[in-house]
Amino acid sequence: VAFVVLAAQILEERKATTGWANIAIMPLTAVGVLTRFETLFLVAAFAMLLLVRRRWLQCVAVTVAAALPVIAIGYVSHSKGWFWLPTSLLLKGAIPNLRSLSGIVDAVGYLALKRLFAAPHLLVLMAALLVVYLWRAGAGASFWNQGQLMISLTVMTLLLHLQFANTGWLARYEAYLIAISILSIGYSDIGTLLARCKANFHARRFSLAHVPWILVVLLLAMPLVRHGAEAMSDEVFAARSVYRQQYQMARFLKTYYDGSSVAANDIGAINYMADLHCLDLFGLANKEVCRLKRIRTYSTSDVADLSNKYSTRIAIVYDSWFRGQNLLGYPSPRLPSGWTRIGRWRTENAVISGDDTVSFYSVHPSESASLKQHLLEFSSRLPSGTVSYVVEQ
Repeated sequence: VAFVVLAAQILEERKATTGWANIAIMPLTAVGVLTRFETLFLVAAFAMLLLVRRRWLQCVAVTVAAALPVIAIGYVSHSKGWFWLPTSLLLKGAIPNLRSLSGIVDAVGYLALKRLFAAPHLLVLMAALLVVYLWRAGAGASFWNQGQLMISLTVMTLLLHLQFANTGWLARYEAYLIAISILSIGYSDIGTLLARCKANFHARRFSLAHVPWILVVLLLAMPLVRHGAEAMSDEVFAARSVYRQQYQMARFLKTYYDGSSVAANDIGAINYMADLHCLDLFGLANKEVCRLKRIRTYSTSDVADLSNKYSTRIAIVYDSWFRGQNLLGYPSPRLPSGWTRIGRWRTENAVISGDDTVSFYSVHPSESASLKQHLLEFSSRLPSGTVSYVVEQ
């Protein structure tokens, strides 16, 4: 939010200055990128407008400020034997696929449009941004007006985000877009407009002719209001779902498999609470899996080889993630036939989980009896809402 305001203020000036905004924007850029890499979209929009302004030095400076955190993180990561970019970006980002016609069409902007129309709350914000921009322009605001620049930065950032990143999951990815959109829509002269509407209302200038416009505004606002209401409601159920599933998985592993080698595809809570040698079958925390998925050769034999390499004892996975189909554009192989499913936990009304059912597998036959016994013992500790099933051998 601070970046948008400062960037628009800098761009509004007719010539480059050495004011406080120009100084503050540099550390703000670096901190923003360190906080979330999506800040790079906002920086890219700012840099493009600086180029239009022919502010060459400022453009180079803000680009360097944004690049330094990425380079520093990448250097540390690479020095430890990992990739230059985080695996979450490599696996979840929309990296252009130029090997097909549809991939080329998506790469030139069609993917952003598809995602925009699939997210009604963002579509409404985009429409509102454009309407307010045109309204301000009709009132005499120039392109280089601060309010107009804030809208331009926001629209460019929104399109860049939709082209290269995801949305969803309680707005965890696009929350900043919603914030800066509302800021840009409500900035400056919108307050004047509302004051004028209030004056007209008190002066009894309201008429039935205003009703259609009010209905249009309310109709357009519904997707955003609905999205916000659903997100607030889902927060409660999501917390409960995490407690019933991931937290119980972590307790189970902490109790029986602390210090052991375990395979999983939902690795956050279990590694936070237990000391595990974790084989991440999704690839966020395993370089080999990430590499295989990126070159699209990840297969069942790879899962078996890696589990043998790391002496994996058991696996806790969502079966729906391993059905031999694609998941997020990458191969999702079937689990090895030598693995034996011993038990399942099903969570009622799961909201945020990757699946409502998590399965427990013994990777080697020698682990089957002990895993079954552990599941039976732990079943009495499961909270209400988590139903335990044990597969008889």
